[in-house]
Order: sequence, then structure tokens, then C-alpha cells
Amino acid sequence: MQFVFLFLVCAAVIWVLHAPVMQLSRARMSDAVKQPTPEVGSKPGKWVEWMGAAAGMTGSALLACHNAYSGYGFVAYLLSNGCWLWFGLKTRTWGMVAMQMGFIMTSIIGSYNWLS
Repeated sequence: MQFVFLFLVCAAVIWVLHAPVMQLSRARMSDAVKQPTPEVGSKPGKWVEWMGAAAGMTGSALLACHNAYSGYGFVAYLLSNGCWLWFGLKTRTWGMVAMQMGFIMTSIIGSYNWLS
């Protein structure tokens, strides 16, 4: 039952985000030649990117161990999702933003189920 609810919530979030993002994309198509997608080349940007990757790998490793500490993998995923959400917003990769919002919800549900 939780999966059906989660699927419906994710679908609603993507549907709500889709319209403004598509309008934004159409408005900026003419500016694409003038303004390329911003890159996160600064040290804080690269730090957040690598922090998200490391936290995601840590979360996967913790869950793969399937022991008493595995639930903390979802906490690591939450950190990773937050980093990747920030990265997606900075680079204007809206698909990544929508995906990370869904992953944040699944990480919250996983944390609740494992750690409560």
C-alpha cells in the first residue's frame, strides 16, 4: 500500500513541476545560444557534488550489509539526495531535481521503517 501511495505522490510532484519547467524551457530556448547551462565549477559546487556521490555510495554499502546499521543507509541517502538536489538546481537539470525529490520521499519512508 505504501508503494502505491508513494507512486501517486511522486507522479503528482512530477506533474506539478512539469508545467512550469516546460514553460521555463521554452522561454529559454531562444537564450540557449547566448546563455549556456551554468556549470558548477567552483570549489563549493564540486565539494557538494562529490559529497553527494560519497554519501550515496555509503548508503548503498550500508544497505547491502543488511545488519543492525543498515537503516543508517537511508540517512546517508538523505544527505546524498540533498546534495544532488542542490546540484540539480544550480545546473538547472530539472529532471534530476524531480528525481531527487522522489528519492527524498523514499529515503524518509525508509528511514522511518528501519529506524523506528
